[in-house]
Amino acid sequence: MKIYKYKLGAVVRLPKDARILHCDTQDGCLHAWALVDPEVTEEDVYEVNVVGTGHTFNPNGWDYITTVLDGSFVWHIWFKKSKDDWEFS
Repeated sequence: MKIYKYKLGAVVRLPKDARILHCDTQDGCLHAWALVDPEVTEEDVYEVNVVGTGHTFNPNGWDYITTVLDGSFVWHIWFKKSKDDWEFS
């Protein structure tokens, strides 16, 4: 097992059965650190929703991951396994 870093956007691809350990900002971008098996080639695609404190959000169908403190901002990170096969260029 290894810990890898993934930049978070609208979607993120993670190796199957990856375990999110931490989310934070680094160099001005939001990232997740996950425990992964580098031998696994199958991926899961997750939609990512970053919700600011006080903002309206319907959590139905979403899994809470963590909260990130970013200066005066507080972000709440949510993932949902995607049913779509997103294409990345």
